[in-house]
Amino acid sequence: MGGTIEDSRWNEMPDKPIKSIEYSCLEKTFVLENYLEYNHIVERKQIINKPGEPQITKILLMTRTNENTLIIIFDFIKNTAYPTATEINKEYMNKPVTGWKKGIVGQKPNIKFIS
Repeated sequence: MGGTIEDSRWNEMPDKPIKSIEYSCLEKTFVLENYLEYNHIVERKQIINKPGEPQITKILLMTRTNENTLIIIFDFIKNTAYPTATEINKEYMNKPVTGWKKGIVGQKPNIKFIS
């Protein structure tokens, strides 16, 4: 589908089950496949005394299994990407998020780090 950091086009994805997603950001590329659900959040913060659009601070790419939610965090402040996991419905600031897209579970859920 493509997109940019400012406009990921996540909401333009067709409403059909996802087998895998390849996601590139901060010079890192991941492929996520065989998860129950997928989601995406862009965190923006307004800098005090700096007019204009809020600055993107993080992108959270999320996947779910029956047990937990895996989150790959692209942190623009620290200029790095890293995975973490949390309980289901505690994905962002310990609260549930909306906008989940159904996945296709074929084999064991898998993350491949490409670059």
